[in-house]
Amino acid sequence: MKKTNPVMACITAQESCERIIVKAKELANHLNTALEVVSVQPKRMEATKRAREMKCLEYLSKKTDCAITVIYSEHPLDSLATHAASMDPVHIFTGQQSNESAFVGKLSVLCDTPISMITSETVFTIPPRSSVATLRIV
Repeated sequence: MKKTNPVMACITAQESCERIIVKAKELANHLNTALEVVSVQPKRMEATKRAREMKCLEYLSKKTDCAITVIYSEHPLDSLATHAASMDPVHIFTGQQSNESAFVGKLSVLCDTPISMITSETVFTIPPRSSVATLRIV
């Protein structure tokens, strides 16, 4: 595998996140680069819920044959942006956000890389800021 910037997959502890990892892995393989799978978990969580979440992440790791980096933070967006800045990924994958969530929009402002949201049937991609043309009116 080449030592280049990785493809990054941001997941939660849900079995449905397998599709995010699979799509990210496909692109990483196509680009012959590494895959970085990341999950941000709250620092404080009830023990049985933490065990359930870790068991799900372990299941996803084994099922997709991918290591998963777990970051413990009460500020998931800031933590992901910091991690992404250190990894400098060529592409970021995440799940579909709810209508109330501004997560992907904020992440796209903080990270100048394409971000793809994976739904059950579709992939939506937001281009990096640097590729968006600016209209100049004279």
